[in-house]
Amino acid sequence: MPRFPIFAMLVYAPFAAAQATLGALLDAGAKRLSADEFKREIVQRTIVGATLTGTQMEMMYSANGVLAGRAEDRFDRRTAAFSGEWQIDEAARICTSYRAVATTGLAVVLPPRCQYWFKLGKQYFFADSDTDRSVKVQSRTIAR
Repeated sequence: MPRFPIFAMLVYAPFAAAQATLGALLDAGAKRLSADEFKREIVQRTIVGATLTGTQMEMMYSANGVLAGRAEDRFDRRTAAFSGEWQIDEAARICTSYRAVATTGLAVVLPPRCQYWFKLGKQYFFADSDTDRSVKVQSRTIAR
């Protein structure tokens, strides 16, 4: 069994099979979140969801620009903690940079990434584009 599958899932999630596309999300009535809406609805709340490969994640965007959370591999239940920083750029994209450390001690720094956030009902989604209808989206919900 691989020693660090959770990192492969975190790093290569953008290349995995998609849950949905931006076009399908927009056609269903989703709206893009503004910077103020993101701060009001997401910041200081625990959000949960799966990566495109099925790794379960929970994270919090703190008001001071810190990002922290954990991930659990769906196959072998190994976990990783991650921490980093987030900010909102001039295009109202949420930009993150973080480092994940597995319970085995293996660490990986994920490349910085900026994404647009959307809302449909009580569910949130993020994508690398707000115009390319074929781009993959991932979903998150607020933990209760």
